[in-house]
Amino acid sequence: MNYRLERTRVEHHLDETRARPLTNPRAFQLELAAERYVEVDDTTRALARKVAGGEANPFGQARRIYDHVIGAMEYDAGQQSWKGSTEHALVCSVGNCNDIHALFISLCRSLGIPARLVLGQAFEPPEPGEEECDLCGYHCWAEFFVAGLGWLPADASCACKYDRHGLFGQLEMNHVAWSIGRDLTLSPAQNGEPVLFLAGPYAELDGAPFGTVQRSIGFTDQGSA
Repeated sequence: MNYRLERTRVEHHLDETRARPLTNPRAFQLELAAERYVEVDDTTRALARKVAGGEANPFGQARRIYDHVIGAMEYDAGQQSWKGSTEHALVCSVGNCNDIHALFISLCRSLGIPARLVLGQAFEPPEPGEEECDLCGYHCWAEFFVAGLGWLPADASCACKYDRHGLFGQLEMNHVAWSIGRDLTLSPAQNGEPVLFLAGPYAELDGAPFGTVQRSIGFTDQGSA
């Protein structure tokens, strides 16, 4: 049985004039604060202000941050921090999707733009000679909030890795989300510390994290017989 995976993107025509300043920041405390390895401090605020320049529209500010990140970062999973680190991104200018979006999220938050991590997968068509898509790893992207427009996606990682355009404010339809956020408390709550990000199954045995659970992902053709 043959499968055909095609890349599709839903086009959204965003009216930037609808963007307005955030009037209820207390409702976005989690998406504006620092997290483990995601910095919001004097360094990120100074850089964010420099990147934004004279742009006052929060959507335009986020776009400038996005453009800065894809220009400053190089995608290389072999040189990642393994924890999604703003510091690693700033010092090394290289990393995987998690490092790239840690920087994007930090800079957005540093300007008062709520931002959060989305973790899942971006299913890619097979390379020539390959039979299946890559289902082994994970992929992440970011969402940022602009009053008047809502939560919007941005994938600076795929832009860096594939030199792919059109991933600010919209995504290709091969993106499948598993979880949102970092430093997660699960339901029911785990006994261990907050989960840094949910890239696979989490289990506990006798109240302690049990790290040998394997993830298995697959799909079947549900088309006509």
